[in-house]
Amino acid sequence: MAAVASVALGACAGPVPTALAGVTGEQVVVTRVVDGDTVRVTQDGREVAVRLLGIDSCERGTRGGGEATGEARRLLPSGTHVELRQEPDVDLDRYDRPLRYLRMPDGRDFGLVMVAARHTGVYRDGGDASAQYVAELRVADVDGRDCG
Repeated sequence: MAAVASVALGACAGPVPTALAGVTGEQVVVTRVVDGDTVRVTQDGREVAVRLLGIDSCERGTRGGGEATGEARRLLPSGTHVELRQEPDVDLDRYDRPLRYLRMPDGRDFGLVMVAARHTGVYRDGGDASAQYVAELRVADVDGRDCG
């Protein structure tokens, strides 16, 4: 019975996208947060900047950018083990950064958590994220983005 209770509580812990159910990813370690939608991780023994799919945080130098970066650093402190998941047939952005979804250690999806705040919105037309994931982001993004 205790196992059932902990599963039920875990399900209430926060957003988990149904679009990514059953998708397995790669376990990596966060080395630092660059901003609200980019993190650096250790992958295959080297540090790599990863752009997170589907979300667009305010840019550094704006009030919203500072808030987004601060929230990302709170959620993903250096040394945090996370799971990166790849969208089929999507690999790199125009700056050669891997494009990935990020699952936090508690099972929540980072993008869904971030779009719930005003500092982060859904990337224009969803970018390369799946249509179903973008639809879930739009539901979570009730206030839109305000960089102030």
